[in-house]
Amino acid sequence: MFRFPNLCILTCALCGQAAPFVYPRRSAFSWPDFSAFAARLLTYSRAFSLAFLLLAGLAIPGLAQTAIPAATFLSFNAAQIGVSGGSAQTLTASFAVSGYAGSFTPTAILHYGKDYTLGAVSCSGGAPETCTVPVTFQPTLPGTRKDAIFLMNGTTRLATVLLNGVGQGPMSLVQPGAFTTSIPSSSINTSGYNYIYQSVADENGTVYLLPSGNANFIVSVTKAGVTTQIPLTHSPYFWSIGIDGAGVLYLFGESA
Repeated sequence: MFRFPNLCILTCALCGQAAPFVYPRRSAFSWPDFSAFAARLLTYSRAFSLAFLLLAGLAIPGLAQTAIPAATFLSFNAAQIGVSGGSAQTLTASFAVSGYAGSFTPTAILHYGKDYTLGAVSCSGGAPETCTVPVTFQPTLPGTRKDAIFLMNGTTRLATVLLNGVGQGPMSLVQPGAFTTSIPSSSINTSGYNYIYQSVADENGTVYLLPSGNANFIVSVTKAGVTTQIPLTHSPYFWSIGIDGAGVLYLFGESA
């Protein structure tokens, strides 16, 4: 038997109501009663802690920062290779950021960082706040130049904006290339696939090969010659492969 000398009243902080258990002075109850009381006390104490965090504006588990870009794609005018920073076109990526406490300024990085440069991130307003980052296109090679802005909270990516522009320059800058890296059959499953159907390269020079036939994988080959077999989750007949500025691969085909 247990006795409590004082009146026990717990108020629910979330709903503003008295907790549905009140034990009068010197009331006596058995162990099962005490166990139930302790369990309910723990539940309401957690609720009170959650309400306190919400009122205080602090971060809590499950409340993550989110960002919605005003535009998911920025397209630049064609520019000459070697254009100066003062003459280069600059566009602004804008994001609506919410799910934070107090002031919060994310960071911005480029996926490749070869033909575009970023300015400083600037945020204003309340939750959601508006964050902007200027991006300038200065192509280093002719042809389509792709990249992507990643808006970050530490190591967590909040949003992505794709970038696209065309570099202009003399044909002498376009160097012919040949794929000479051999792909040993011991490193990938080449059974039944005797030629490459199509390929695509990213801005780092990594080539992605789409084998012929009903392949359930693609192969990546880096400039250093490292080959990797990338499995596919299903096996339709793929006819084409593409890649965007964020390094996301796209496969086009039909169901088997």
